[in-house]
Amino acid sequence: MVMPCILVLGLCSNVAFIFVIYRIQWMRTIPNTYLLNLAIADTLFLIVAVGEKLFRFGSSPYHDDWAPVGTTGCILVPAIMSCCYYTSITLVSLVSLERFDAICRPLKHRQFSSKNRVLKLVAGAWTFSMLMASAQIPDYSHLVLYCALPPNNTGDLTVMKNHHPQVIGMCKPVAAWLDPFVNCVQTVPFIIAMFGNAFLYGRIVLAVKKSTAEAQMNGLSGQNLRNRNRVTRMLVINGVLFFLCLSPFELTSFLFVVWELSAGSLDMLITPSMMVWIQIARILMYFNSAINPVVYNITNPRYRTASRQAFCLKSVGSSHHTEYTQPTATHVAKTAVTAS
Repeated sequence: MVMPCILVLGLCSNVAFIFVIYRIQWMRTIPNTYLLNLAIADTLFLIVAVGEKLFRFGSSPYHDDWAPVGTTGCILVPAIMSCCYYTSITLVSLVSLERFDAICRPLKHRQFSSKNRVLKLVAGAWTFSMLMASAQIPDYSHLVLYCALPPNNTGDLTVMKNHHPQVIGMCKPVAAWLDPFVNCVQTVPFIIAMFGNAFLYGRIVLAVKKSTAEAQMNGLSGQNLRNRNRVTRMLVINGVLFFLCLSPFELTSFLFVVWELSAGSLDMLITPSMMVWIQIARILMYFNSAINPVVYNITNPRYRTASRQAFCLKSVGSSHHTEYTQPTATHVAKTAVTAS
């Protein structure tokens, strides 16, 4: 029951956020361009990841039986999931870099923060992710069929044949060395991105504290500063939750790689308790794809306002609602000094 609940929550939250961006013009900002694509990636990930599990659950009584989806499913399902996975990591990192430039290097941010540049970066993120996912297809493209034994040797054989498939399938790599290699390729970029984003978050938090204190002394616009800091706080919290939710699964995968390379077999590591832990880690990863828009609305009142307007709970605002007002030259110069 957990997976269907996560799927429903994720579809409702992400589709609602996409609708808000479509409906409310002043929500079409640079950070929200990244978040919009993140919502698309999360929606596609949940539909494929949870949808195929529900389909296989209803098609076969055996756990991890891929025979119902065939070779096509072995190729497409993991490829789409991997593509969405890499896209999410790339987009979260791009958001962190955008906030870092906006807070720590405002002059550079003002110079390079054009919509065309953002669209190119987003297109590059999707292209990079598709290439990475395509390169991993040989790791799961070989559907191996096994004879399925009845659950016991008693009872009516005709009934058992009608209710239990005669063969089950598993998606295997075309070569044995591909599995640890692909796990390493998948985990290492995540670890690099996690530590890189942690460094950026630390710099951003320190710069926000410093610039806020200096801004009060220099008489900068309090409303603009509050709006900027709210967006920054929201994105940092969302990024931290992103890496916290994905860390258990990715670090476990990395542990499998190290163990398999050192011991040569995972038989001793795959215990019942480890299988439970893997399921918990997988649920956290899926849950992360469902809660991002919830985090936006909890941490930022402007996103709650936009949601109310989009769903006609409040009259739709005019275009003067911006993420933060374009600063004057004096504003930028002062901010550059105080944030450095």
